Amino acid sequence: MELEQIKHGQKIINELLNSSHYLTVEELQEKLHISRRSVFYAFKKINIFLDEQNVEPINNVKNLGYFLTDNSKSELLINQDSNKTQKSYSKNERQTILIWNLINKDKVSISKAMKKFNISNHTAINDFAIVDDVLKKRELYVEQSSKGKILSGSKISARTWVLEQLNDPHSIIHNLIGTDQAELNFIQKKLHDLEKLSGNYFSDNAILILSEFIYWLVNFISNKKYVLKSIPDNYKDLQSVSTNWSSNFLKHYQICNNYETQFLAQILYTSQFSSINTSDTLNKEMHVVTQQVIEKFNIASGSNLSSYSLEVSLSTHLLSTLYRSSLGIKYKHPDLESFIDKYHDLFIFSKYAVKPFEDYIGKTLNDDEISLIAVYFGGQLRDIHRRKDWNTDVLLVCPSGIGTSVLLKNQLTTRYPDITFSEPLSVFQFNNCPLDDIKLIISTIELNVKENIPTLRVSPLLTKEDLRKVDSVLSENRDNEIIPKVNTNTLLDIIGDYARIEDVDGLTNAINNYLDAYNSKYMHSNNLSNNKTELGRVISLNNITCLNKVVPWENAIAESFTQLKRSGSVTQKYIDRIIELTMTKGPYMLLGNGVFLAHAAPQDGVRRLGISVLVSHKPIKVSPQNFEPCEIKLIIALAPVDQKKHLKVLSELFQKIQDKKWLKNIEAASDEEDIFNMLVSPI
Repeated sequence: MELEQIKHGQKIINELLNSSHYLTVEELQEKLHISRRSVFYAFKKINIFLDEQNVEPINNVKNLGYFLTDNSKSELLINQDSNKTQKSYSKNERQTILIWNLINKDKVSISKAMKKFNISNHTAINDFAIVDDVLKKRELYVEQSSKGKILSGSKISARTWVLEQLNDPHSIIHNLIGTDQAELNFIQKKLHDLEKLSGNYFSDNAILILSEFIYWLVNFISNKKYVLKSIPDNYKDLQSVSTNWSSNFLKHYQICNNYETQFLAQILYTSQFSSINTSDTLNKEMHVVTQQVIEKFNIASGSNLSSYSLEVSLSTHLLSTLYRSSLGIKYKHPDLESFIDKYHDLFIFSKYAVKPFEDYIGKTLNDDEISLIAVYFGGQLRDIHRRKDWNTDVLLVCPSGIGTSVLLKNQLTTRYPDITFSEPLSVFQFNNCPLDDIKLIISTIELNVKENIPTLRVSPLLTKEDLRKVDSVLSENRDNEIIPKVNTNTLLDIIGDYARIEDVDGLTNAINNYLDAYNSKYMHSNNLSNNKTELGRVISLNNITCLNKVVPWENAIAESFTQLKRSGSVTQKYIDRIIELTMTKGPYMLLGNGVFLAHAAPQDGVRRLGISVLVSHKPIKVSPQNFEPCEIKLIIALAPVDQKKHLKVLSELFQKIQDKKWLKNIEAASDEEDIFNMLVSPI
């Protein structure tokens, strides 16, 4: 940690260094124009920094105030002198600072970058080349002038870059923006006024990010050179509550510009909501689209999610997703590759399920946005199996919005199944929550915890570094062993109770050698079994049917379940229910590309998990009365025992059926064995 990364850290240290007497919190508040909470937050971070530097911490004398010892002052002054130009920045931090300086019209040049970052000419040139590529993708261009490098291009794009950086809790921009706490409080009050007027309420984290962005924006456009002179069509809005609010808000700063009003009105709703006005026309439409998304997820995954709370939370999230997508503001997942790897099945089904939403907005969502949507389905699936009676070990505080809160808890409960976590709390809920039995607090924001409880701050979307920190604290509660540890001494004691041991050392070596050999064999067999696909563990050759004649669709569905019925996985009642659902609701189980996922609810007659597949070499016409007919060639007969256990298997199968070449090969297969081999082979 660096002192410059601590908000108000350097200023507080300077006050303490220059003071010959004790400083009270009130004095620091007045001198630095910050809140009491900000002072305590900074103290905590500064003392961590000082401890890392082997410097004595800030001391407090009750009823007098805070001070640094003479030794601490000497060490800090020495360090400041030696490190004045030696501050170390990462490559990403350097490039972020360069873009920030270009946007804010600061003087930027290769020589200034070399001096500021203490880097070589070659490194500076390379940094500018990368910055140039990044900005070009946003229709922003770095040009050379007599005074150095300047930025031209889309003013809107430059602003949205700032907003995207503020949405990243790890971005160095938070240390560069420089804020006035009194002004932030005013902006936050006005945002709360907007919430009451519109009925749309922001998450706690959204309020913080928006207030920082608006603070920067009004200061930036106080220079009339930087105000908008036009605006893209997608930012134009009819008269609305947010437009009126934006107009009145900007007038407070003597900014009377219709384009700026429209920009601010639209940008507000790209942030995460905690709840939305259900009577609003757009929000009603979003609720309908959300129901379609959930239904599509159910069809693809063979689940039966039907929770009103899921509809409300997902539609709330999709509203801000709509605004981000329409305005071209990108959400960036901090560790997307790891997320997709860990939640692969949920991600695949979610990517398929969001099609109604993509059709509604006329755009395709990127994987980062889909990863957020996936957490809602994952949270709902987990809720179904959540234990009803448990005591909380770890308290979660996450005011970042519904989606990231759900993901935070899901990541932790998956990684630490034997530890109980609270529901994610807002700041208000946390401040009113009893902490008597809490062993650990994990928070996405800095907390002033008076009780002696360990507190970890993490990103709302856990990164590898966050998980490392949590691991170090919760390591005693984790069970990472694949096989149980066997204690040799315990075995010797048991043997000694029933037999006389002539050679203790020899027996000890023999037991150890046996256990080593056993463990090695176990691990080898485990690795071999891990080479199998999930589908290969569940399906057998007997579960494959190859149909060479045209039959009614009802018969085809019944035929696909023949082996599952014979093995006792399903009853006839289950098959009849699937046919009944298709007759009354139409062929909604059609996944596309001629693939039909035949399934009903577990309680309709499922006894144990099973999957079978029927491939027809001739198209089967599914034509229930009053519904548009469709043709199918592949039936996946699914017998789910609950909402979760089949997901990995179905996820594998789902990836295969999205590959048209693979489908073509399946349809051309000559017999059941060829079909089976193609099904169980890794993707």
